[in-house]
Amino acid sequence: MEASGTSPKSKHHWQPNKRQVIFLAVAVMALVLACWWWVSRPRTYRFVGRYPLYHDGNDDLLMGTGLQCCRDGFALRDGKQVFTLRDWRTGAVRWRVTTPKPVLAGWPASFGVPTGLYCGISPDGHTFAAILADGPHTRVRTWRDGKPAGNVLLPVPQQGTNPLMSSPTIMTLDDGRCIVQCIVWQGKEGQTKFNFFIDGDRILAEDRRANTLEFAPDGQTASTRQEMMEVTLRGGAVHFKRRITVPEGIWQLGADGTCIDLTGRIIYISGNSTRLEDADWESFYRTHNGRFVSMMQPEGFRIVELKTGESWEINNRTLVPDYRNCIAESGQYALGRQSAQLLPVRQMIENLAKRIHLPDILPHPNEYIGLYDRKGHLRAHIKQPNEAITWGPSNDGRSIIFYTEKACLLYRW
Repeated sequence: MEASGTSPKSKHHWQPNKRQVIFLAVAVMALVLACWWWVSRPRTYRFVGRYPLYHDGNDDLLMGTGLQCCRDGFALRDGKQVFTLRDWRTGAVRWRVTTPKPVLAGWPASFGVPTGLYCGISPDGHTFAAILADGPHTRVRTWRDGKPAGNVLLPVPQQGTNPLMSSPTIMTLDDGRCIVQCIVWQGKEGQTKFNFFIDGDRILAEDRRANTLEFAPDGQTASTRQEMMEVTLRGGAVHFKRRITVPEGIWQLGADGTCIDLTGRIIYISGNSTRLEDADWESFYRTHNGRFVSMMQPEGFRIVELKTGESWEINNRTLVPDYRNCIAESGQYALGRQSAQLLPVRQMIENLAKRIHLPDILPHPNEYIGLYDRKGHLRAHIKQPNEAITWGPSNDGRSIIFYTEKACLLYRW
């Protein structure tokens, strides 16, 4: 006799075997690595725009090249008397200044500036100032975000209708002031160096001396060949105190009461000093704001924050020593020129070809500009345009501007 009723259905659960578990783990790890690579891979700069430059044989009218990288944009000369600050992201015009036409009558070529025009822009990009020939006079005009902010005549000694002045320079500060320096000829008395501190329509202070001064980008200190001094303005005169003796040799004056020499010694206006370890460099590059310095090394370069003495390095044997290797104004990023000729694989192939007496079998190497962060990681890169003379990064490193003979080229990632 058969038993009545039905047996319950058995439930089957999937049980992965060991091979499947390993496969899933490897797949997850590969996905994580792929995501990490995608996020951390070096980005490629993309072309944004081309902006023509004006040249008349006097490229030093705007800080030496006709281009200046600032915190909030890049400034360029795009007309005979036209200067423009453009946005780092889009290249759009943030402000534009057209200076008055210089009046050159009374400016002999042996004493005056041939064009009667010399300009400067503040590190943040908001204040623009110009020295202008105005007949027998010398005029300084300033603009703030493209709007007129000051107009003053310099009290320069004159002989008849000819101003006895030469070699004028102007440095513009973030607070809107500017420092004008010039050489004044006074007959048998010889030459005197004049230094003017100007704020809008006012000459705040004036200094006359026989030797030449260099002022820090923030105007807090000045230096001669032998000493660094704290600058104060009082009673219409420039006063100097806290005179600190500086070492002989090549050194660079910075902001925040600092200077540094090629041995890595940082000297503070307070009298203290510190020395960076393993410092032996050949040249300096200082940011426009004077807060950071890059120093060339055999295989890379080091970036130093002068106020704190902190530094970070880029050590990469593919980097080419180049004075154009520069730093963002924020000090967080640096640009370095790389050559594919120095890549290990290429070098190995070229050495092998030479040993077996083969001609050059590889194409001419391209040179790249790489963006590095404070950890020394390559964040972005771009092939160097053949016509590029110099270049500079934005504060965040996302944009790069190339200066050529005819135009500025803006790229961004």
